[in-house]
Order: sequence, then C-alpha cells, then structure tokens
Amino acid sequence: MKAWFSQHAQALISSIGQMVRAPAASVLTVLVIAISLALPLGLLIVVKNLDSLRANYDGGRQVSILLKPEYDEAAAFDILARLEQRPDIERLELVSRDAAADELRELLGVSDVTAGLDSNPIPVTLIAQPTPDWSSIDRVTELAEALKNLPEVGEVILDVVWLKRLEALSALIKRAALILAAVLGLAVLLTVGNTIRLMVLGRAQEILVIDRVGGTPAFIRRPFLWTGLVQGLLGGLVALGVAGAAQYALSSRIEALVSSYQGGLSLLGTGPVAALATVATGALLGWLASWVAVTGHLRRLRPR
Repeated sequence: MKAWFSQHAQALISSIGQMVRAPAASVLTVLVIAISLALPLGLLIVVKNLDSLRANYDGGRQVSILLKPEYDEAAAFDILARLEQRPDIERLELVSRDAAADELRELLGVSDVTAGLDSNPIPVTLIAQPTPDWSSIDRVTELAEALKNLPEVGEVILDVVWLKRLEALSALIKRAALILAAVLGLAVLLTVGNTIRLMVLGRAQEILVIDRVGGTPAFIRRPFLWTGLVQGLLGGLVALGVAGAAQYALSSRIEALVSSYQGGLSLLGTGPVAALATVATGALLGWLASWVAVTGHLRRLRPR
C-alpha cells in the first residue's frame, strides 16, 4: 500500500511539473473546462431560484371567494368560521365591502368609487390560503372548484396562469441546462483529450522505452491521468468562482426587480452539493479524457 501511494505521489508531482512547463496550454485547458462547467451551472442556479420564487410566493395560490350580494358581513363571518374547519385551508381573511371599495379607490385614484350608486355593489370577499399539502397548482385549482360549488359563493377567482408559465419556464431552462451540459461535457473530453494526446506524442520515445523495459499500461497512464484530473479539478474550482462572481454582480439588480413584485427575495447560490458535484464532474471528465487518449496511444503502440 505504501508503494502504491508513493507511485501516485510521484505521478502527481510529475503531472504538475508537466503543467508548469507548458503553462499556456494548461491555463487554456483549465479555462475551457471552467466555461463548459460554468454555463450549465449558471442555468441550474437560475432554475433553483425560479423554483424558490414559485414555492415562496403565495399570491398566485390564494383563492378569492366572492360571496353572493345577499350575504352581508355578519353572514360572511359564519361562512368563514365554517370554512376554517376545512383541512385544505390554512388561513382565511375577510375583506369587507368598505375595505374593498377603499382599495379600489386607491388603485383607480378616484375619491369615491360608489358615487351615484344606491349602495356598495362590491361583494364581501374571503381570501383563502391553502395548506402546504394543497399548494400545488393542480390541488389549489381543485380547491377553487370545490369552493365554487358552495351555495353562498357567487364567484371564485384564482390566478395561477403566471405560475404555470413560471413552472414551464423552469422546466425548459432545466432541460436546456442538461442538453448544454452534455454538449459542453463532450467539448471538455475533446479538449482535454487533445491536450493529453499532444503530451503523449511529446513523450512518445520515453513511453516506448518504458514499454519495452516492461512498464505496465497502468504505470504509463498514471501521470497523464493525474494531469487530466488536476486540470479538471482546477476547471471546476474556476467554474464555481465564475458562477459566484456572476451571481454577486447580478444579485442586487435581480433582487430589486423581484422585490417590486413580491417584496423581497434572497438569491440562492450554488450550494455545497452542487459545488462538490461541479468540481467532481470536472475532475472526472479530465480523468476520463486522459484515459481515452493514453489508452488509444498504447493500443497503437501494442497492435494485436
């Protein structure tokens, strides 16, 4: 076991030396890996924040229950008390005719919205907030249909159109991120593989001598595998830095935009799991590309 660790330590030092001796190629390879990982990572962060926005915004899931004109506020309190017993409703709020008229007056900028009318025509309204178990679009729509069938209810208003659009946009971006990750992952394999192939060609005579004196394929591959792994690891770390810098640069403007609709939302970052997965993916892609490049050379060196 000690010899195994010693061999890998020597291979790691050798691979770092090779990268230092060719800094331009190494830096370009790391940057290609970083950009290839940063783009899909950025899209996944966007999806994460869209899902958070959709989950935390209650306005689209609120059900406005407009009672029939013959029901006054006293009757509305009785209805409210009865609806509070439903297991699918978490919170209820009563909006009186006068409160609704005041809100409409402020919205329209007029002094009196009921001027010229014998009475206030705005119905008493109950605002229902479903429980978390009933917060999905399908279930809250089902709740709205059930409330609409109550005899005291004149109309039920549920605006989930924009939530459905947000959900569809999130699914679209998520699929685009996966496709982009696959395409750019292939680009990483080709880039790192080509870099390692050039390194192998530059040491072709050395590899040939090692092979002729009995060096195993694993021994020959080891330093090149470490080179690809280190480059992929560095690329993953740089990708995290790029994603973090982009989030920092855009966070204030995005939060200002969101606050104008909802009142405030803290942007979610990469997270430890996604960060670890990004670095691990970069290292794995680098290692795999190196393995393919060196194995291909060894097969040409030892034709069957």
